[in-house]
Amino acid sequence: MSLSSVEVSVNNQVGPAIVQVNQGPAGIGANPMTASADMIVGGTAGEATRLAKGTAGQYLAMNSDASAVVWQSLRNQPRFQTWAQGQAVNVGVNTTYVKVPLANGTMDSSTAIGFNGPFSPGQVQYVGASGLLFNLIGTVDIENTTGSSLEVSLKLAINDVVIDATQCNATITNNGVGKLHSMWITSLNTNQEVSMWIASPEGSHTVVPVRWRFQATPLL
Repeated sequence: MSLSSVEVSVNNQVGPAIVQVNQGPAGIGANPMTASADMIVGGTAGEATRLAKGTAGQYLAMNSDASAVVWQSLRNQPRFQTWAQGQAVNVGVNTTYVKVPLANGTMDSSTAIGFNGPFSPGQVQYVGASGLLFNLIGTVDIENTTGSSLEVSLKLAINDVVIDATQCNATITNNGVGKLHSMWITSLNTNQEVSMWIASPEGSHTVVPVRWRFQATPLL
């Protein structure tokens, strides 16, 4: 803000007068842009500063200490899916949940990002950035050869701690195959492991998981 002396005419009388002229922050009148699609951003003291255009597919974001606007490239979000067909693994179940073996599965190479596994003794491991939110989905097809119908339960688990809210049940006829499906939204931290666990409220029996699928989808 500054005061300037100029000549003005009032009632046909010409004389000096004081008027207020707002010049704004230093450099506001200068155009810092030099190329098409440049942007003006505030500098350290709010001065007009040039931000050159980004490249195709980039988006504007704050830097790590939230002190400046920068261009960032889109990255592949962690995601994962794997499956196994035609397995014949005998698993003893009882009223206590036991882990479903996930070894020998096939990972979808186009989506296997941010996870390791599956590997024995039956979990997949998240190795991406901490604290991301995922929709976890686990399905198991279980063959029952006990001689009578059998109820089987499935739960998801993180670091071998079952999540009670993920429980789903299926009654499987003798020589039949039951399909159990569970899902849960939760955050995963680096190196946490996700697995599927089964049990039977009817006591000790042997069942055969013949196929399974597991999927982890990030929620942005």
